Amino acid sequence: MRYLVIDGMLNGTGIRDIGENKYIRPDELKLDKILVERIRNWLEKYALAYYENFINKDRIEALDTEGIEITIAIKKALPTCKIDYYYSAAKSERIYTFNI
Repeated sequence: MRYLVIDGMLNGTGIRDIGENKYIRPDELKLDKILVERIRNWLEKYALAYYENFINKDRIEALDTEGIEITIAIKKALPTCKIDYYYSAAKSERIYTFNI
């Protein structure tokens, strides 16, 4: 079973393949183009928050909520994969496992 972690880490792709220990491009997973674009936009917003030193806590909460929604969408698109969401650089908190 492929194990993927979704994160908003700076300079990442938004999706880490834990088994291969590397970031992978969302298009490699043959995800819907709308979902791939959503991931790209989310990463851009996370990068902006990073460069602002994560000072806006409401923005961080909104980004993490969006990240969880993206994780759920990816899990639905890839039901045979284990998919987790990692509260990225803003919080450096635990991983959430999604059993959808």
